[in-house]
Amino acid sequence: MVRSIKNEKDLLQNQIEKLKELLKKELQKPNLKAAQRDAKSKLTPEEQSIIEEKVTKIVGIIQGSVERKKREIETAEFMSHTKEGKASSSVKTKKSFRTGRV
Repeated sequence: MVRSIKNEKDLLQNQIEKLKELLKKELQKPNLKAAQRDAKSKLTPEEQSIIEEKVTKIVGIIQGSVERKKREIETAEFMSHTKEGKASSSVKTKKSFRTGRV
C-alpha cells in the first residue's frame, strides 16, 4: 500500500515537472507572447478581472487538491509505521511535533 502511494506521489511529481516544462516552452514562443499582449489589449478591464478571478479560482482548486493528496500520502506513510493503526509513542511524537498537534 505504501509503495503504491509513493509510486503515485512520484507519478504526480513527474507530471507536474512535465507540465512546467511544457508551459515554459510554450511561453518562450514569441508568437504566443505577442498574441497574449494583443488579446489583453483588446479586453476591457471588466473582462480582464473576470478572467483573473477564474484563473485564481482554478489555481486555488488545483492547490487544494495537491494539499489533500499530500495529507493522504502523509497519513498513509504514518499508518505504515503503525501496528494495526496504533502508533508507537515515538511515531506519535514525531507526527505531533511536525504538525503541531497531538
